[in-house]
Amino acid sequence: MAGYVAYVGSYTNNNKKGIQIYDVDVDECVFTYKGEVDVHNPSYLIASHDKKFLYSIVDEGVSAFRIEEDGNLSFINTQWIGGMRGCYLDVDSNNRYLFVGGYHDGRITMMNLNEDGSIGEIACGLFHEGQGISSVERRLEPKVTCVELSPDEKYLYTVDYGIDQVVVYEIDYDKGELNEAAIIRCAFGTAPRMVRMSHNGKFLYLLSEKRNKIDVYKIINKDGKLDYDLIQTVSVIKDTYMTAAAATIELSADEEYVFSSVDAVNSLACLKRNK
Repeated sequence: MAGYVAYVGSYTNNNKKGIQIYDVDVDECVFTYKGEVDVHNPSYLIASHDKKFLYSIVDEGVSAFRIEEDGNLSFINTQWIGGMRGCYLDVDSNNRYLFVGGYHDGRITMMNLNEDGSIGEIACGLFHEGQGISSVERRLEPKVTCVELSPDEKYLYTVDYGIDQVVVYEIDYDKGELNEAAIIRCAFGTAPRMVRMSHNGKFLYLLSEKRNKIDVYKIINKDGKLDYDLIQTVSVIKDTYMTAAAATIELSADEEYVFSSVDAVNSLACLKRNK
């Protein structure tokens, strides 16, 4: 019997139904096709912490689905996010808000969530400002590639690929607001892509797409004032590839390892982590 269900989002281009559902047998390493859901270009998906709901980026904004007992999905609703198409999602553990990162317009959107899992109206929307420089001396506008809640869920880390910054916001859950708390400034043209934090909230791992490296920061919180001490920079590839582009980063559940995928060279880096 399959122990897990996997949901796979993909660009449809009017040819596929979008979210494919698979039963997963982790002992036998087998994915068995279960069904699919008709949505427009679901490029990023996230399940709520209680595994009752699935949220997806779609052309129209964001969509909500109920996860049934057998793992199938039932559509709930779709809401506009107040800007251009999103590319990344996160949700708090109490299912109060859905956070959306916008690559095309550098917007961070905080969406209300209802008790039935449906997506409500926009609570807060902010646009990043500024310009970055690409590797070919082309100026880049703000492009948010990741929105990640801190382990205590007090802060939202927003990685901006375009302006080479990680802007940290303190979350006011009662008012539905985001208030700037800190900025991690990277070197121009390094293109930060994604961030992850240790479970204890003491260390931050920032993946750079163009350098194919991970910057490791110690998080310092003095009476609510955040600071970041860079303690290590490590490569995710052994050789130099002109086309390599670090894409994703993840810590293992036991935090013994850090994984990173690298586009163009089809590689997966596995790095041992010193706790």
